[in-house]
Amino acid sequence: LFSVDNGLVIDDITFFSDRQIFLSTDVQDGIIYTLTMLSDFSDCGGNFPANDLVLQLSIPGEPALGDVAINEVLFNPATGGADFLELVNCSDKVFQIRGWILSNDQSTTSSGVRTVGVSHLFLPGEYLTLTPDPEYIDATFLDVNPAWLIDQPLPTMGDDEGNITVTSAIGVLIDSVDYNEDYHSSLLSPNDGVSLERLRKQAATQDAGNWYSAASSENLGTPTRPNSQLRDA
Repeated sequence: LFSVDNGLVIDDITFFSDRQIFLSTDVQDGIIYTLTMLSDFSDCGGNFPANDLVLQLSIPGEPALGDVAINEVLFNPATGGADFLELVNCSDKVFQIRGWILSNDQSTTSSGVRTVGVSHLFLPGEYLTLTPDPEYIDATFLDVNPAWLIDQPLPTMGDDEGNITVTSAIGVLIDSVDYNEDYHSSLLSPNDGVSLERLRKQAATQDAGNWYSAASSENLGTPTRPNSQLRDA
């Protein structure tokens, strides 16, 4: 029922209090493994999974500046809505986001700093969206990937301008952006509920010209997926 790729063999499995899988060889740095659990098993109530369960496993590394980019920010949600922060893993590495620090370096209040309390392996190419209200984000925007939607309080962010900074658990600066409502399209009025999207992953985060309003055809935001305004060059 259980298997792992890339040459790993399962020697033993313990359930209940330990819940451990014992492998025949060590997991290697830099390799992403896929653990598959076939759906041909049930819980104590006799319930079977609808599909095979597939998990990706890896030894996480420490991010450096440029490995992860702030990709999209909704700082002025519509009435009753919620902010979100989207990060994209631009590297070929895997990171554990638990313990990362989200801050507004323009704020002096206690709500200007939040620590990520969710354990999640951030894989290459993923678009993780952190928000205090995942249900709102899922219901409001198109084609949201629930697996990349993280329930996480964010620092207080001003509706007109502000900052969002991401730092690793050991204090390494990952990325930071000073945003302003003037980055939005001049044709928008008001801009409540419109996210700011990064145009180019390789261009500077702090370049005001590297940000623009999400397309109206995408419900004004693209959390958990490539930006509507993405430029290739």
